[in-house]
Amino acid sequence: MPKGYEFSQDMKEIFFNVIQFVEKEKFGPVIPLFNVNERLSSMLAISIRSVERLKSEMKEIEHDMMEKKRKMNEEKEELENQKLQVLGRLRNLRSRSSSSSSSTSSVITTNNMAISVPVPRSPRKLSKSGRLSIALTEQQQETIR
Repeated sequence: MPKGYEFSQDMKEIFFNVIQFVEKEKFGPVIPLFNVNERLSSMLAISIRSVERLKSEMKEIEHDMMEKKRKMNEEKEELENQKLQVLGRLRNLRSRSSSSSSSTSSVITTNNMAISVPVPRSPRKLSKSGRLSIALTEQQQETIR
């Protein structure tokens, strides 16, 4: 806790009740450990029915949090799928264009898993009959212009 923090009177009462309960149990449990509701009732100095209501409310909050987390995960997964679809479309566009990339595979990561997807090489034109391309010097290139 930060320095200078003041507890409310209600919070102090709850803390005092818990401290007293723990002090009573120094040498062994007064109330059996498996009797959770009665132990909480004694610790917090509230009725067993109030403990049951608090536990019920806590379970609802936990359920809502889990539901929100599940929805967020579903949305995240949907975004990942959309990204993969866009990447697939881009890959198809690239393979149709005349690019000189010599990449033989690309790596896509989804949900911390790497998937290696092969990328086809561009077809080699055989119309040159295997002849090397002509290399011009700078002077020759300037005279052509």
